[in-house]
Amino acid sequence: MTMRSKRPTKKTAAKKGGSRLFHRGDEGRNRVDTEIERQKAARASNNQPFRFYVPVGETRTMIIVDEKPDVFMYEHNTKNPRTGKWNLFTPCIKEWDNCPVCEEHGDSYYAMFLTCIDLTEFETSSGQVVKFSRKLLCVKPSQQKKFIRRAEKVGSLRGSMFECTRDKQMESAIGGDIEFMEVIPEARLRKYVRSWKGNDGTKHTETCHEVFDYESLFEEPTRESLMALVGGTPTPGSAAQTAKDLEEEEEPDDEWEDEEDEEEEEVWEDEEDAEEDGDEEEEVDEEDEEDEEELDEEEEEPEPAPRRRRRPRK
Repeated sequence: MTMRSKRPTKKTAAKKGGSRLFHRGDEGRNRVDTEIERQKAARASNNQPFRFYVPVGETRTMIIVDEKPDVFMYEHNTKNPRTGKWNLFTPCIKEWDNCPVCEEHGDSYYAMFLTCIDLTEFETSSGQVVKFSRKLLCVKPSQQKKFIRRAEKVGSLRGSMFECTRDKQMESAIGGDIEFMEVIPEARLRKYVRSWKGNDGTKHTETCHEVFDYESLFEEPTRESLMALVGGTPTPGSAAQTAKDLEEEEEPDDEWEDEEDEEEEEVWEDEEDAEEDGDEEEEVDEEDEEDEEELDEEEEEPEPAPRRRRRPRK
């Protein structure tokens, strides 16, 4: 019976490629799912609107569109590997699962989200002047009480205009000094609608006085997508790793199945040969038994007793 060769390990298979450009074998195939999840996470982050931001040394004015603070979430802010800027935002899942971003970059922050109209005027690359735009306002815990108290005091935040000033780099991105200015009437607020043409000539219209759909804006990420975003691997013993291992075990391997079939055939052939040899041995044994019986019969025949000599008389 032939000895079964050892199955090559993943580590050995991954090292067969001579170039560092390639991902070979199981490692290359497993990376497909990782890249798909990473792209999903990146697209989800890129689909978010621009956030309200105050550069250091400047003052900007914005108008709140929400009736009250209603959306809170744990979030991570990481560096974008493509741009090198800290503009990559992703929700944190630490409340119901082990968050790979927490493990890689530290704990997340508790953010409050509002929709605002940024009254900062700017010019596009095509030369078009934009007088206002709708932005996502992310408020950190140290400043959340200011907006919550304002909503509790007057009953609503909608139409509240704030002036935000940022004096230092270490201050909040929305400004360290946030001062209430006035309340914009609803009739005036509804006039904040802007239209523009895209690079392809398509006309776009944005109703800036409407609140963002936060549910569609923030898709709940999976652990796998966050893991792909930070370049991690499944935690040993986790549900994701267990499921992955089971899938790998269930994958058919034709090469090894053929070897096992060949081994089984050899085993059966050996067993059949052994059975034939056993039959021949049994026939030989039967012949030997017959010969032994004949010898026994011959041995059983009585031999004639020797004659007794008479003694001579004196």
